[in-house]
Amino acid sequence: MGEIIGVVSGKGGVGKTTVTACLGAALSHAGHRVLLCDGDFGLRDLDLVLGVADEIIFDALDASEDKEYTDDAIVSIAENLDFLPASQSARWEDIGRKKYKKLVRRLCDVYDYILIDAPAGIGKGIESILDLVNRCIVVTHPLWVSLRNGARMIQVCEEHNIRDFAIVFNAVPTDGEDIDLYDMLEVLRAEYIGAMIPYDEDVLIYTQDGHLLELTSHEFRNVLAPLVDYVVTGDCWEDYDVQKQFDAYVGKKKAATEKQGTPTLATAGESIFEDSNNVLYINRGGWTTQRLLVQGKQSLWRRRKLK
Repeated sequence: MGEIIGVVSGKGGVGKTTVTACLGAALSHAGHRVLLCDGDFGLRDLDLVLGVADEIIFDALDASEDKEYTDDAIVSIAENLDFLPASQSARWEDIGRKKYKKLVRRLCDVYDYILIDAPAGIGKGIESILDLVNRCIVVTHPLWVSLRNGARMIQVCEEHNIRDFAIVFNAVPTDGEDIDLYDMLEVLRAEYIGAMIPYDEDVLIYTQDGHLLELTSHEFRNVLAPLVDYVVTGDCWEDYDVQKQFDAYVGKKKAATEKQGTPTLATAGESIFEDSNNVLYINRGGWTTQRLLVQGKQSLWRRRKLK
Protein backbone atom coordinates (compact mmCIF):
# COMPACT_ATOMS: atom_id res chain seq x y z
CA MET A 1 0.00 0.00 0.00
CA GLY A 2 1.05 3.55 -0.63
CA GLU A 3 1.87 6.10 2.05
CA ILE A 4 -0.26 9.15 2.82
CA ILE A 5 1.67 12.31 3.70
CA GLY A 6 0.12 15.60 4.79
CA VAL A 7 1.68 18.92 3.82
CA VAL A 8 0.60 21.22 6.64
CA SER A 9 1.28 24.61 8.21
CA GLY A 10 -0.18 26.79 10.88
CA LYS A 11 -0.25 29.98 8.83
CA GLY A 12 -1.66 30.38 5.34
CA GLY A 13 0.40 31.62 2.42
CA VAL A 14 3.66 29.94 3.42
CA GLY A 15 3.84 27.76 0.29
CA LYS A 16 2.17 24.44 1.12
CA THR A 17 0.68 24.21 -2.37
CA THR A 18 4.02 25.01 -4.03
CA VAL A 19 5.85 22.44 -1.92
CA THR A 20 3.17 19.81 -2.59
CA ALA A 21 3.36 20.29 -6.36
CA CYS A 22 7.16 20.43 -6.55
CA LEU A 23 7.66 17.46 -4.23
CA GLY A 24 5.13 15.41 -6.19
CA ALA A 25 6.91 16.22 -9.44
CA ALA A 26 10.32 15.34 -7.97
CA LEU A 27 9.02 12.00 -6.67
CA SER A 28 7.42 11.18 -10.02
CA HIS A 29 10.70 12.01 -11.80
CA ALA A 30 12.35 9.45 -9.51
CA GLY A 31 9.93 6.80 -10.79
CA HIS A 32 7.37 6.78 -7.97
CA ARG A 33 3.66 6.85 -8.73
CA VAL A 34 2.25 9.92 -6.97
CA LEU A 35 -1.22 11.35 -6.37
CA LEU A 36 -1.56 15.01 -5.38
CA CYS A 37 -4.72 15.73 -3.36
CA ASP A 38 -6.06 19.21 -2.76
CA GLY A 39 -7.35 19.02 0.79
CA ASP A 40 -8.54 22.61 0.99
CA PHE A 41 -12.26 22.16 0.37
CA GLY A 42 -13.95 25.43 -0.55
CA LEU A 43 -10.66 27.21 -1.33
CA ARG A 44 -8.82 24.90 -3.71
CA ASP A 45 -5.90 26.31 -5.68
CA LEU A 46 -3.64 23.35 -6.47
CA ASP A 47 -5.41 23.03 -9.85
CA LEU A 48 -4.29 26.56 -10.77
CA VAL A 49 -0.67 25.86 -9.84
CA LEU A 50 -0.72 22.68 -11.91
CA GLY A 51 -2.34 24.47 -14.87
CA VAL A 52 -5.39 22.17 -15.08
CA ALA A 53 -8.14 24.45 -13.76
CA ASP A 54 -10.08 24.13 -17.03
CA GLU A 55 -9.93 20.33 -16.94
CA ILE A 56 -11.80 19.86 -13.65
CA ILE A 57 -15.23 18.29 -14.16
CA PHE A 58 -15.60 16.00 -11.14
CA ASP A 59 -13.81 16.31 -7.81
CA ALA A 60 -13.06 14.43 -4.59
CA LEU A 61 -16.55 15.10 -3.25
CA ASP A 62 -18.11 13.37 -6.26
CA ALA A 63 -15.69 10.45 -5.97
CA SER A 64 -16.30 10.04 -2.23
CA GLU A 65 -20.06 10.01 -2.72
CA ASP A 66 -19.90 7.55 -5.62
CA LYS A 67 -16.73 5.58 -6.34
CA GLU A 68 -17.73 5.25 -10.01
CA TYR A 69 -16.64 8.90 -10.41
CA THR A 70 -13.13 8.22 -9.09
CA ASP A 71 -11.45 7.74 -12.47
CA ASP A 72 -13.25 10.81 -13.86
CA ALA A 73 -12.23 12.96 -10.89
CA ILE A 74 -8.52 12.10 -11.11
CA VAL A 75 -6.63 14.26 -13.63
CA SER A 76 -3.39 13.07 -15.19
CA ILE A 77 -0.66 15.72 -14.86
CA ALA A 78 2.42 13.90 -16.12
CA GLU A 79 3.92 10.44 -16.19
CA ASN A 80 3.51 8.88 -12.71
CA LEU A 81 1.78 12.04 -11.46
CA ASP A 82 -2.00 12.46 -10.98
CA PHE A 83 -4.21 15.00 -9.25
CA LEU A 84 -7.43 14.74 -7.24
CA PRO A 85 -9.07 18.17 -6.86
CA ALA A 86 -11.12 19.32 -3.89
CA SER A 87 -14.60 20.73 -4.22
CA GLN A 88 -14.70 24.48 -4.69
CA SER A 89 -18.24 24.87 -3.41
CA ALA A 90 -18.37 22.52 -0.39
CA ARG A 91 -16.45 23.03 2.84
CA TRP A 92 -15.04 20.40 5.18
CA GLU A 93 -18.02 20.99 7.49
CA ASP A 94 -20.36 20.11 4.61
CA ILE A 95 -18.86 16.84 3.40
CA GLY A 96 -18.82 13.27 4.67
CA ARG A 97 -15.32 13.11 6.15
CA LYS A 98 -15.45 9.35 6.68
CA LYS A 99 -16.25 8.84 3.00
CA TYR A 100 -13.28 11.03 2.01
CA LYS A 101 -10.93 9.02 4.22
CA LYS A 102 -12.26 5.80 2.71
CA LEU A 103 -11.65 7.19 -0.81
CA VAL A 104 -8.03 8.16 -0.09
CA ARG A 105 -7.25 4.88 1.64
CA ARG A 106 -8.69 3.01 -1.33
CA LEU A 107 -6.36 4.92 -3.65
CA CYS A 108 -3.36 3.77 -1.61
CA ASP A 109 -3.55 0.53 -3.56
CA VAL A 110 -2.79 2.43 -6.78
CA TYR A 111 -0.11 4.95 -5.75
CA ASP A 112 3.22 4.83 -3.95
CA TYR A 113 2.69 8.22 -2.32
CA ILE A 114 -0.37 10.38 -1.77
CA LEU A 115 0.44 14.00 -0.88
CA ILE A 116 -2.41 15.99 0.66
CA ASP A 117 -2.20 19.78 0.47
CA ALA A 118 -3.89 20.56 3.78
CA PRO A 119 -5.85 23.72 4.59
CA ALA A 120 -4.19 26.33 6.77
CA GLY A 121 -5.08 26.83 10.39
CA ILE A 122 -6.77 24.52 12.86
CA GLY A 123 -10.23 23.10 12.20
CA LYS A 124 -12.27 20.17 10.96
CA GLY A 125 -10.27 19.95 7.74
CA ILE A 126 -6.83 19.60 9.28
CA GLU A 127 -8.17 17.26 11.96
CA SER A 128 -9.64 14.96 9.31
CA ILE A 129 -6.38 14.96 7.35
CA LEU A 130 -4.24 14.28 10.41
CA ASP A 131 -6.45 11.29 11.23
CA LEU A 132 -5.70 10.00 7.74
CA VAL A 133 -1.97 10.58 7.13
CA ASN A 134 1.05 8.54 8.23
CA ARG A 135 3.39 11.53 8.65
CA CYS A 136 3.57 15.25 7.93
CA ILE A 137 5.70 17.87 6.23
CA VAL A 138 5.40 21.17 8.13
CA VAL A 139 5.97 24.20 5.88
CA THR A 140 6.91 27.57 7.34
CA HIS A 141 8.52 30.87 6.42
CA PRO A 142 11.63 32.09 8.28
CA LEU A 143 9.47 34.76 9.98
CA TRP A 144 8.50 34.87 13.64
CA VAL A 145 4.76 34.85 12.96
CA SER A 146 5.08 31.81 10.68
CA LEU A 147 7.40 30.02 13.08
CA ARG A 148 5.04 30.46 16.02
CA ASN A 149 2.11 29.11 13.99
CA GLY A 150 4.32 26.28 12.73
CA ALA A 151 5.16 25.37 16.33
CA ARG A 152 1.46 25.23 17.15
CA MET A 153 0.83 22.97 14.16
CA ILE A 154 3.54 20.59 15.39
CA GLN A 155 1.69 20.42 18.72
CA VAL A 156 -1.53 19.56 16.87
CA CYS A 157 0.29 16.82 14.94
CA GLU A 158 1.58 15.35 18.19
CA GLU A 159 -1.92 15.48 19.67
CA HIS A 160 -2.98 13.23 16.78
CA ASN A 161 -0.07 10.86 17.52
CA ILE A 162 1.93 11.99 14.48
CA ARG A 163 5.53 12.32 15.61
CA ASP A 164 7.21 11.63 12.29
CA PHE A 165 7.50 14.99 10.56
CA ALA A 166 10.08 17.20 8.84
CA ILE A 167 10.29 20.98 8.57
CA VAL A 168 10.48 22.79 5.24
CA PHE A 169 11.69 26.38 5.41
CA ASN A 170 10.21 28.03 2.33
CA ALA A 171 11.07 31.37 0.68
CA VAL A 172 14.31 31.68 2.65
CA PRO A 173 16.03 35.01 1.82
CA THR A 174 19.26 34.69 -0.14
CA ASP A 175 20.86 37.92 1.06
CA GLY A 176 22.12 36.46 4.33
CA GLU A 177 19.78 38.48 6.54
CA ASP A 178 17.52 35.60 7.53
CA ILE A 179 17.05 34.18 11.03
CA ASP A 180 19.68 31.70 12.16
CA LEU A 181 18.73 28.11 11.27
CA TYR A 182 19.15 26.80 14.79
CA ASP A 183 17.19 29.70 16.27
CA MET A 184 14.30 28.76 13.99
CA LEU A 185 14.47 25.09 15.01
CA GLU A 186 14.47 26.12 18.67
CA VAL A 187 11.32 28.20 18.17
CA LEU A 188 9.64 25.28 16.43
CA ARG A 189 11.01 22.79 18.97
CA ALA A 190 11.77 20.57 15.99
CA GLU A 191 14.80 18.50 15.15
CA TYR A 192 14.61 17.43 11.52
CA ILE A 193 14.82 19.62 8.41
CA GLY A 194 13.31 18.34 5.18
CA ALA A 195 14.50 21.17 2.94
CA MET A 196 15.46 24.84 2.73
CA ILE A 197 13.85 26.40 -0.31
CA PRO A 198 15.21 29.84 -1.31
CA TYR A 199 13.07 32.78 -2.23
CA ASP A 200 12.99 32.82 -6.02
CA GLU A 201 10.90 35.07 -8.25
CA ASP A 202 10.85 32.29 -10.85
CA VAL A 203 8.67 30.26 -8.49
CA LEU A 204 6.12 33.09 -8.41
CA ILE A 205 6.19 33.47 -12.18
CA TYR A 206 5.84 29.76 -12.90
CA THR A 207 3.09 29.45 -10.28
CA GLN A 208 1.12 32.36 -11.69
CA ASP A 209 1.35 30.91 -15.20
CA GLY A 210 0.35 27.43 -14.05
CA HIS A 211 3.68 25.96 -15.19
CA LEU A 212 5.27 25.27 -11.82
CA LEU A 213 6.17 21.68 -12.72
CA GLU A 214 8.48 22.93 -15.46
CA LEU A 215 10.65 24.51 -12.75
CA THR A 216 11.25 21.18 -11.03
CA SER A 217 12.99 19.81 -14.12
CA HIS A 218 15.94 22.17 -13.60
CA GLU A 219 18.31 23.01 -10.71
CA PHE A 220 15.35 23.60 -8.41
CA ARG A 221 14.95 19.83 -8.06
CA ASN A 222 18.33 19.62 -6.29
CA VAL A 223 16.98 21.79 -3.46
CA LEU A 224 14.20 19.24 -2.97
CA ALA A 225 16.59 16.26 -2.86
CA PRO A 226 16.73 16.13 0.98
CA LEU A 227 12.93 16.22 1.14
CA VAL A 228 12.60 13.48 -1.47
CA ASP A 229 15.00 11.30 0.52
CA TYR A 230 12.96 11.91 3.66
CA VAL A 231 9.77 10.80 1.93
CA VAL A 232 11.35 7.69 0.37
CA THR A 233 13.65 6.52 3.18
CA GLY A 234 12.16 8.16 6.26
CA ASP A 235 15.54 9.66 7.17
CA CYS A 236 16.41 13.36 7.09
CA TRP A 237 19.73 14.80 5.98
CA GLU A 238 22.06 16.40 8.48
CA ASP A 239 21.40 20.09 9.01
CA TYR A 240 24.66 21.21 7.45
CA ASP A 241 24.05 19.06 4.34
CA VAL A 242 20.66 20.69 3.82
CA GLN A 243 22.30 24.10 4.27
CA LYS A 244 25.01 23.12 1.77
CA GLN A 245 22.36 22.14 -0.80
CA PHE A 246 20.64 25.48 -0.29
CA ASP A 247 23.91 27.44 -0.64
CA ALA A 248 24.84 25.56 -3.83
CA TYR A 249 21.52 26.46 -5.48
CA VAL A 250 21.78 30.10 -4.43
CA GLY A 251 25.36 30.30 -5.73
CA LYS A 252 24.42 28.90 -9.14
CA LYS A 253 21.42 31.21 -9.35
CA LYS A 254 23.47 34.30 -8.56
CA ALA A 255 26.20 33.28 -11.03
CA ALA A 256 23.62 32.83 -13.79
CA THR A 257 22.05 36.21 -12.99
CA GLU A 258 25.41 38.00 -13.03
CA LYS A 259 26.31 36.34 -16.32
CA GLN A 260 23.08 37.54 -17.91
CA GLY A 261 23.54 41.06 -16.60
CA THR A 262 27.20 41.48 -17.58
CA PRO A 263 27.59 43.63 -20.73
CA THR A 264 29.70 42.17 -23.47
CA LEU A 265 31.96 43.95 -25.94
CA ALA A 266 30.09 42.52 -28.90
CA THR A 267 26.30 42.65 -29.29
CA ALA A 268 24.44 40.89 -32.09
CA GLY A 269 22.08 42.97 -34.23
CA GLU A 270 20.80 43.65 -37.72
CA SER A 271 22.84 45.77 -40.08
CA ILE A 272 21.54 49.19 -41.00
CA PHE A 273 22.53 48.55 -44.60
CA GLU A 274 20.10 46.73 -46.86
CA ASP A 275 22.70 44.50 -48.54
CA SER A 276 24.47 43.40 -45.33
CA ASN A 277 24.02 40.41 -43.04
CA ASN A 278 23.75 40.46 -39.24
CA VAL A 279 26.81 42.00 -37.63
CA LEU A 280 28.36 42.35 -34.18
CA TYR A 281 28.48 45.88 -32.79
CA ILE A 282 31.23 46.86 -30.36
CA ASN A 283 29.96 48.32 -27.07
CA ARG A 284 32.07 51.07 -25.50
CA GLY A 285 30.48 52.53 -22.38
CA GLY A 286 26.96 52.38 -23.84
CA TRP A 287 28.00 53.89 -27.19
CA THR A 288 27.74 51.06 -29.70
CA THR A 289 29.10 51.08 -33.22
CA GLN A 290 25.52 50.57 -34.36
CA ARG A 291 24.47 53.82 -32.75
CA LEU A 292 27.50 55.63 -34.20
CA LEU A 293 26.72 54.29 -37.68
CA VAL A 294 23.09 55.33 -37.44
CA GLN A 295 24.04 58.82 -36.27
CA GLY A 296 26.64 59.05 -39.00
CA LYS A 297 24.09 58.08 -41.65
CA GLN A 298 21.62 60.65 -40.26
CA SER A 299 24.33 63.33 -40.29
CA LEU A 300 25.16 62.55 -43.92
CA TRP A 301 21.46 62.81 -44.82
CA ARG A 302 21.20 66.23 -43.08
CA ARG A 303 24.25 67.61 -44.90
CA ARG A 304 22.78 66.54 -48.23
CA LYS A 305 19.48 68.27 -47.37
CA LEU A 306 21.29 71.48 -46.45
CA LYS A 307 23.00 71.54 -49.82
